Amino acid sequence: IFVIVSICLVIAVLVVLGVAYDGFQDNLRDTLLAALSILIASIPVALPLVLQVNLALGASFLAKEHSAIVTSIPALQDIASMSMLCSDKTGTLT
Repeated sequence: IFVIVSICLVIAVLVVLGVAYDGFQDNLRDTLLAALSILIASIPVALPLVLQVNLALGASFLAKEHSAIVTSIPALQDIASMSMLCSDKTGTLT
């Protein structure tokens, strides 16, 4: 989703600047640099949103498929980085 939005944003910038500069006849280099700058700047802005959406989808999957109740979305980050997950007879994760 993020890639599609970024590409659409760059295309919109290219179209607007292309119309403003009469079809890129004089400033093609400046237009491409502006589009590249917007593309690079949009990555850190959308990264937290993409992370939260993926964590929420993961929590939903765990609830549906494995009947696991996730009480804290950031806890999924910790669990995702583990190589071994142990549980005792009561179901407490350690």
